Amino acid sequence: MKQKTEKIVKNNVFTRDFKVDGPRTRSSIKQEIEYSKESMRCALYSPVKVEPSSLKIGKGTNSNSTETLQFLSEGMRKRHCSICNVTFSNRDIYFNHEIHFHNTKETPIFDSETLYCNICRKTYKSHSGYRRHMSSLNNIHTSTTRKLVPDPLKEPDPKDPNNHCLSCNFTFRDRGLYRHHLLIRHDIPRIAGSKELKNVKDSPPIIDMENLYCDVCNKIYDIKGIYISHLVRIHRMVLPDIYSEQENFDPENNYCKLCDIKYKSKSSFRAHLKNIHHTELPLRPPLSPSTNDKNNYCIVCDKKFYSKSHYLSHIARIHHTEDLDLFKGVDCAKPSKGDMYYNRYCSDCHKVFMTKMFSQIHSDRIHGIKPHEQPKKPKSLPSVGDPDVNDPNNHCSLCNTTYIHRRGYRTHLVQFHNLILPGSRADISDTAPVVDLLKNYCDVCDRRYASLRSYRLHMSKRHERPQTRAYIKQETEDSKEYSRRALYSPVKSVSSTLEISECENSDSTKTLRCKC
Repeated sequence: MKQKTEKIVKNNVFTRDFKVDGPRTRSSIKQEIEYSKESMRCALYSPVKVEPSSLKIGKGTNSNSTETLQFLSEGMRKRHCSICNVTFSNRDIYFNHEIHFHNTKETPIFDSETLYCNICRKTYKSHSGYRRHMSSLNNIHTSTTRKLVPDPLKEPDPKDPNNHCLSCNFTFRDRGLYRHHLLIRHDIPRIAGSKELKNVKDSPPIIDMENLYCDVCNKIYDIKGIYISHLVRIHRMVLPDIYSEQENFDPENNYCKLCDIKYKSKSSFRAHLKNIHHTELPLRPPLSPSTNDKNNYCIVCDKKFYSKSHYLSHIARIHHTEDLDLFKGVDCAKPSKGDMYYNRYCSDCHKVFMTKMFSQIHSDRIHGIKPHEQPKKPKSLPSVGDPDVNDPNNHCSLCNTTYIHRRGYRTHLVQFHNLILPGSRADISDTAPVVDLLKNYCDVCDRRYASLRSYRLHMSKRHERPQTRAYIKQETEDSKEYSRRALYSPVKSVSSTLEISECENSDSTKTLRCKC
């Protein structure tokens, strides 16, 4: 056998030779995969538009790179390659270019004093952010760099205004962390905390509104409202009468001029005046809501309602303690049927009220009868003045309301008008309905159902029709026959007569003659 000719191919990037037609073993396949990965990596992180002369480091290239660096900003200099004279879009691509193309990988150095990363060339502000960066990107995991070793010869001062621990030589950012440190490390309980300052009555602080300084706590505040609240709540001070004058407050905008605080709601503003300044807003002149307001606006509550019924209900629930003309009613000797149904008529005073709730308030005030003690109207059969039970439009004449469904109309008559409707289950069960499975219609109840399942359920529960297979089969046949007869039944005509005569000439044939 002739030996296969070996073709030698040169890689453009690495100038390595490998055989194409040679035997493919596991080691050769693995070596080819490594070569392909390395070529892809170099192709990915190679600089854009690199000339052959730019890869050589000389005097000319350094002069060009220094000239270009002068015109670059500080951010662009951090991602600019001086060898290739190329600026990359971000620092990640720049670092990968330096590592894979120029083989200039550096070992990361953990510097806890300057918090500087020599790989990213970035300085961090906090120890936690610097440790998080070094552990995630540079794989350097360290513990807390700040180790507080207390000095036994020095004792910390719990009342230090700067929150500085002399024993550990460290300053905390707030007083809470400083007190917690004293309790955990130095076993100093919170004796001189804020709880003692609340009970200090012998030495009250001097009010300094210009500097907002508390001489007892040795603390300066930035906001005037927090400073005043500190004096009242911590030191239990009672502010002078000057701070409680009504000129310092703007009730319309819920704004306290003295504390320079604006509140969202009237209730929070009133609570601030009561707790801090120990005063209240002046009472408004007595106002009463108008029932004839066109915009349904309550002038007392400063609130607008979208319907007249909700507005009247609000007056009855909220302003029922006021003496309004609405609760006095209108004299009426002959009330209407609707007033009697809705309990808007007082038979003792012979007055009619606008709503049932106003009538109940009148009964409670004048007659001393609570709403739950008022007698209810007994249920009765429909009479002459009652709404029509069999109205085809489902319209209630007393309420002037039309219902879409028959069931809703009948429910309204039972619940609101206390009517006993005819057609109970005992009466309906005596009448046998005509089964119509095509239209799902019940002629006794005068109702059509959407599905056959609901129609059969109605027939079984309401009219006590069995649901066996034989009965359903017979019922289906009867329904089809009934529908066929209804569809092909002859039309009754008064002016036309139908005569059947037999022809004289033909013995077997018969003809039909119609005379109109």
